Amino acid sequence: MDRRTLLRAVAVGVGAAVMPPGGAFDVAAQATMTADLKAAYGAGQIEALLGLERHAFRLREHYRAARSPHDAERIGHLFADAAQHLAHVHYKGAGYVQGAWWAGEAQHVAQKTRDREMVAVAICRKSIIRAAEGNGDHAARLAETARQFNAGPWAEALADIHRAYGYASNPGQVGVAMRALDDAEAAVGQGMAEGTPRPIQTVDLTVAWQDYHRGNILVKVKPTDADRYLSRILTALPEGMRLTRGSIQIRRAEAAAAVQEFEQAVTLAKDGLAIATEGGTMRDVFRVMRLRNRMGRAAPVHLVRELDDALEPHRHVRGAVIWRFRND
Repeated sequence: MDRRTLLRAVAVGVGAAVMPPGGAFDVAAQATMTADLKAAYGAGQIEALLGLERHAFRLREHYRAARSPHDAERIGHLFADAAQHLAHVHYKGAGYVQGAWWAGEAQHVAQKTRDREMVAVAICRKSIIRAAEGNGDHAARLAETARQFNAGPWAEALADIHRAYGYASNPGQVGVAMRALDDAEAAVGQGMAEGTPRPIQTVDLTVAWQDYHRGNILVKVKPTDADRYLSRILTALPEGMRLTRGSIQIRRAEAAAAVQEFEQAVTLAKDGLAIATEGGTMRDVFRVMRLRNRMGRAAPVHLVRELDDALEPHRHVRGAVIWRFRND
């Protein structure tokens, strides 16, 4: 979707733009609009978030007005998919309250329509938000619940990934977290072997993407190994996934700083920060703030100031107080 088309879709309320004459609900057109808005936001077009929210609200209206169980199932699935993705976007933006709300809406509709796979996905979105809030035990329990829905290998793989993040919040359970990622890889292999249709709601479910998750978890517990995995997924990352690229660069910066490769850390952090700032992914911005704080007086003064300058536009953003001291 080009920028002009995207802005026009947002302006007219998105859903109306793809409704055919007479008001009949076109499932294929609505699904395409969801996919286009997801891709546009992932490519850094921040306007797409507003468009996706309006689209989701309109889908919910159509779901509530459905005249048959069959229509409710089809439209409910589309809404739950858009809502769970919004939950993930708000998580990335550190909007945990909004993210939890969208995940709850997705779960509610998916349960009503007996869409087990989407229920599991929505619970996983809740899980990663709880992990981000510092409640790893709750996050792991939610992911365990998602896995128990027996919604097929792809849903099990996603639940295993989120189990890993929940467990990794506890330094004593890192081994359990890594084994959960092994389980995810096995579930992905099972899905591929069985020829089970790949779900539309995530790109995480490939063997290659396990590098991303392993790298994320290893950043804190074994940074010397983290970059090997993160660099590998960065090389394989599609060019359009700009926001993910920024997130990976920031995690690589954290790993570099942990082994006192401060010049490399600042270079990577600035690269990722520029993307995160443009895309509004405040969770990644906060990561750079915390990285600057951890570097403290251990890093050369000129490098700390270089990172300070890059962070200057965010000085008055909520949470910026954590980096306000300087190495003067």
